[in-house]
Amino acid sequence: MSLEPLPSQISYAVQHIHTTPRRFVLNFAGAGSTALAWLHAQAGSSRSIIEAVDRYAQASLIEAVGYEPSSYTSVEVAVALAKQAYERAEVLEPSSAQTGLSFGVGLTATIATGRTKRGDHRVAIASYDGLGILQLDLVLTKGARTRSQEEELVGRLLLYVISLASGVRAPTNSLLAGLLASETLTSQFTPQLSWQIENTQKPELIYIDQHMQVSLPDSYPNALLLPGSFDPLHAGHLELARAASDHSGRPASFELALTNADKGEIDLLRAYSRVTQFVTEAPVILSRNSLFVDKAHFFPNSIFVVGADTATRLMDTRFYDHSKPAMLAALTNLREAGCSFLVASRKSVRSQQLVQLADLSIPAGFEDMFTALEFRMDISSSQLRRAASEAH
Repeated sequence: MSLEPLPSQISYAVQHIHTTPRRFVLNFAGAGSTALAWLHAQAGSSRSIIEAVDRYAQASLIEAVGYEPSSYTSVEVAVALAKQAYERAEVLEPSSAQTGLSFGVGLTATIATGRTKRGDHRVAIASYDGLGILQLDLVLTKGARTRSQEEELVGRLLLYVISLASGVRAPTNSLLAGLLASETLTSQFTPQLSWQIENTQKPELIYIDQHMQVSLPDSYPNALLLPGSFDPLHAGHLELARAASDHSGRPASFELALTNADKGEIDLLRAYSRVTQFVTEAPVILSRNSLFVDKAHFFPNSIFVVGADTATRLMDTRFYDHSKPAMLAALTNLREAGCSFLVASRKSVRSQQLVQLADLSIPAGFEDMFTALEFRMDISSSQLRRAASEAH
C-alpha cells in the first residue's frame, strides 16, 4: 500500500519546517493526527519534532495542563498544552532551550464524529516559547464538512502555526485556504513580559539575539545595522551582512522597524514570525523608527547598510513633507549623531535598472557620509513571495 502524495501547499510547508533549526514538542487533543502524519511523511521530521503526544483521554489532557478545564476546547487549554510542551522540550533537550531553538505547541479541537454534537465544532492552537504566545482560534461551520475534511483543515491550521513559530522563510497563507465566508479565524501574538510593547511604557528598542534572548536597551550605539522588513529573510540579506561586517570590522545586526514609511504598521504576529527567521543567524532589533533621522537618536555612531535604492529614498523629499530644507536638516542630524551609510549596488524593482552609489544625487557637503560597498546580489523579497505563492 502506497501513501497518496501530499497536496503541494502542505508538502511545501512541511519541507520548509524541516529545514529550519527550530524544534518542538506537540500536545494535541481531539484532532491533529493528520498533520503529524504529514510531518512524518517527508524526510527530516527528526530535525523538527522532539516529541508528539496525543492527549485523547480526558485524564491525559488534565495531567498535561494541571487542572480540569470547564471547556476542553478553548484557547486557554491550547496555551496550557503549549506551555507544558515547551517545558517538556526544556527537559528533553536543554541545549535547544538554552539556544532558543525549541518551542511548544498545543492543539485542542472538537470536530465531527459519528454522532451529532450539541456544541460548536472548534479548534484552538497555540505555540509557546521564550518570546511569547501565538494563538489561533476558529469555530467551524457545523455540517459544512465531513470529519476527514474537518481533520484536514485542523491539520492545515496546525502546520500554519508551526510554520510561523519555526521561522519558515516563505509565505504559508495558502494553508488557510478552504475557510468559508461564515468562518472567522482569530489569531494573535502576546509577547512575554520582557518585551511587552503595547503597554503605556513602550520600549523604543527590543534587542533579540540569535538565541532568542531579549533585552531592552535605551540605545544601541556603534552598531552595524541592516534595516529592512525581512518578508522573508533571504540569502541576500545574510550575505550583505557578512560583506558589510568584513568591510567595517563590526558585527552585524538587523533592524526591523514596526512602523515602515512605505509599508505601514507591522503587527506583533507578523513581527514574531519574522524574528524567528533569525534564530542562529544574527541579532535583530525591533524599533518604532521608520525614518533614518529618527533612528540616529537610538543608534548613534552607527553604520547603516542599505541598498542604493534605499539610499535614494533617504534623499527623497517625499519623506520630508516635500521640503528640501527638511531633508538637508535630517542629513545634518544624522551627521551630528555620527551616523554613516554603506551602500550596496541594487537593481531597482520598479525600473529593473542597476542603481549604485555613483548614480545618487548626494547633496553637497554630505558625500563623505556614504561609502560604496562592493557587493551585489539581486534577490527581491517580493519576487520570492510571488514565487512561493506560485509554487503551491
